[in-house]
Amino acid sequence: MNLEKLSTIKIHRFDFVPYRYPYLVPIKPYGLGGGEIESMSSYILRLSDLYSEPAYAFSYQLLSKYLPENLRPTRKPNDAGGVYACNGIGKWAHRFSQAITDGTEGKINGFNLTQIPIENLSDKVGRGLLRSNLAWCNECFKVDLSEKKTPYVRLYWLFQISDSCTFHKCKLSSFCFKCGQIQAVIKKIPRQWICDKCGADQTESTDPAVPTNRNENEWIARSLYKLIERVNGKGYVIQARSLQQALRQILKSHNLTPMEFAEKLNISVDPIKEICVNNMRPYFPYLADLCYRINIPIDQFIFDSDLLSSPELWHGFSKPRYVSTTHISDRDKQSLLNHLKKILLENPMPPVAVSHLARKLNIDYNVIRYHFPDEYSELKRRYLKWDAQRLKDNKHLRMMKLINGVTDLVRLGIFPSDKKLKDFGFLIASDLRREDILSMTRAFQEYYQFLNSDYKL
Repeated sequence: MNLEKLSTIKIHRFDFVPYRYPYLVPIKPYGLGGGEIESMSSYILRLSDLYSEPAYAFSYQLLSKYLPENLRPTRKPNDAGGVYACNGIGKWAHRFSQAITDGTEGKINGFNLTQIPIENLSDKVGRGLLRSNLAWCNECFKVDLSEKKTPYVRLYWLFQISDSCTFHKCKLSSFCFKCGQIQAVIKKIPRQWICDKCGADQTESTDPAVPTNRNENEWIARSLYKLIERVNGKGYVIQARSLQQALRQILKSHNLTPMEFAEKLNISVDPIKEICVNNMRPYFPYLADLCYRINIPIDQFIFDSDLLSSPELWHGFSKPRYVSTTHISDRDKQSLLNHLKKILLENPMPPVAVSHLARKLNIDYNVIRYHFPDEYSELKRRYLKWDAQRLKDNKHLRMMKLINGVTDLVRLGIFPSDKKLKDFGFLIASDLRREDILSMTRAFQEYYQFLNSDYKL
């Protein structure tokens, strides 16, 4: 039997200083100070490769070694647990960033390997920000190998809206050229250019690079590259009010109201109002779309206030749009109107959300809003009324579960701790973190302790 030999890279062991770096070699991340900075997942995989350990086992040891006890994971990381989000803005990103920063005694700022420095440009849960699977440019991998470097994944490749390589003007790959398997962000075998399923070396692909067929994709990729370069390389800081100030400046410079601005760009006005008035963090693809339409890269929109107030540099209104969001034919308009009237007449429960209806009909949300304002308003009113009642009922149900749980535990002589309420199935962990439930739970616990103390009048 002839076995095909896969290409490998020799792993060298070093004499580590145990009291300083017991489980972490502070190797330098690739691309520091520029837009090609290495992602956290790529850095973790290179470290685990250096130690000749599986990625998940290494990650668990790393977090257990350098994180405070209250931040350590209770189980080994895995894809099912969402560890791909170590590149994003959530808890896994903060865990890995803190471990890398503390483990290297501040020599490497782990937060720069994630999207945390730009978290104020996205909503708090990071919708539309991070990919859940790997994306890469084969041409860049080949360049890495020619420069005697381990092929590594750039952070800007892992944005959801990033679809092309800035340097090679080609589409990013996300699946194996040989078996078609979609590649995970963190692999069991710490070789990012090797397929987990069939073991194919992605750099050996003979398929020609697929050029990007839309200027928007190249523009967005370049914009993300420059944003990361200015934030991580030049130390620019995106404050909580940076976006609000930038948007107010552009409206003031051209004497536009949010509605006029939205109509000129053919985009939804609600996010603009929320940013300007309430300083709410936006849906990141919406922000990128807005910047593309006015032809101002995201980094310049945030940091260069003089550019925003220069009309000769603002080409927004003549810039081609991503997509004509509200244009539909008369025939489609009549068909959609009949569908809306049918839904309003049937009045289903729960009511239909406009966004869900738009996805089902494969149209943009704004089509319904702009062409059928009356039907849109009525659908929205019904849904909001039902949703308010649903939230009220859920709150009442949580309160009853808490009261029943505390009562049952007290009858058994058990202190109604948070852990007991969760272990016995009365409440889930997320409910116990709610402010109303938390305050009531603490009140019950304090009263229980008072009744069981030796306090006497």
